[in-house]
Amino acid sequence: PDLVRHALGRDRIRRKLRELYRKRRQALPKGIDLVVIARNSAATADWAALERAFTRLGGELARRYP
Repeated sequence: PDLVRHALGRDRIRRKLRELYRKRRQALPKGIDLVVIARNSAATADWAALERAFTRLGGELARRYP
């Protein structure tokens, strides 16, 4: 199902991503703007998978923008 198109699914994903950002913002490079576009797989992903993806993103950004 296309959960990202429904308000309930979007809100659930938004809350999860905001919490991940709140917990891990210190690992992100300073002075960058971050835009996150959630895909349908994010709606069904468990918390651990989202954490791994966010950590991987933070590491990649830190390498690109030291």
